[in-house]
Amino acid sequence: MKKIFQSIIVLVFIFNGCCNLRLPEKYLLENIKVGEEEKFTFKQVTNDSDHLNATIKYTSMTFYSLLDRVFDISNDGQKFIFQAMFGNQARNSMYRLGNYIYERKICDKEDFKTVSKYNSWDGAYSNNGEKVAYIFRDSGEPKIWLVNLQEKNGTAINLTNGKSYPINPKFAPGDTSIFYSYSEDTENEYLGSDDNKKTNKCFFIYKLNLRTQKETKICSGYNATFFPNDRNQIVFCRKNYKWAELWYRNLKTGEERLILKDDSTGLVQPSVSPDGKKIAYTARTIDTVNGNNFDIYVVGIDGENKRQITFHPGNDYCPEWANDGNSLYFVSQRGNKGGYHCIWNISLIKYLEF
Repeated sequence: MKKIFQSIIVLVFIFNGCCNLRLPEKYLLENIKVGEEEKFTFKQVTNDSDHLNATIKYTSMTFYSLLDRVFDISNDGQKFIFQAMFGNQARNSMYRLGNYIYERKICDKEDFKTVSKYNSWDGAYSNNGEKVAYIFRDSGEPKIWLVNLQEKNGTAINLTNGKSYPINPKFAPGDTSIFYSYSEDTENEYLGSDDNKKTNKCFFIYKLNLRTQKETKICSGYNATFFPNDRNQIVFCRKNYKWAELWYRNLKTGEERLILKDDSTGLVQPSVSPDGKKIAYTARTIDTVNGNNFDIYVVGIDGENKRQITFHPGNDYCPEWANDGNSLYFVSQRGNKGGYHCIWNISLIKYLEF
């Protein structure tokens, strides 16, 4: 228990630049519309009764809340998994409980199944859609577990032991390895683009070969995501002295480059478009009048042509590209009076091409 408490303290310390983003009471409205979003078409995928991401207190979010991938879409675009808490518990008590990870077809709101143990989060599909990796914690440290959806009973296998608090499991193309991150002590790691500043604590990205069980440290960072059908290129987050930045790395050559940074906010949860030309990500929008909140942005893979996609005063986060590249799925507090979290889809067909 002491180790778990220390791990939580470490994660909070790493994200000490995070402010608590609370929604003003007047914005928890079901029918609010935003003029900047009129060129887009929105479709709600889940409902507030699905209790999506219910462990986050519904009016409050920080960058620490964005460490998880709340949901994932299968590569064929037919089904998705999401972390939620179903049951009869009161809403105001759910943030003290744990999530399950559920699977559901995109077109069927009733046909869903449980794919994880209780108190699980941060799930990710394998590229063939047959397996799911997720974070699970019982009485000890959180660990990465793997479940085969093709097996009748869906037996879960523990992949990691000994290290504290892994985050962001992600299958590499080909499904022979999984990438994830740990928070670790370090003495000589530079802080993102701040070449003259070093840190004694940061996240490192690891690779686990599923055949040999060999674990390899890649580089500092987290939220690693792959280019489509390319196991050698990733986009990931790396924190400078205050905020997370978007970085590129070629896993074969070791080449790295900064894609984008913002001196006023962090850039997290990157998702590479199916054509490999754009990145969707989450960032805090600064609004001195109505209050700050999280929104979805898109930028070219070269860091040019940054565009804000969502403008709703409710928090929008965790973008995932549809498999045709014409729309984005994301989590939002829009569309209900309580500010609960639901998955939405936004069509970008009318969006200006880069």
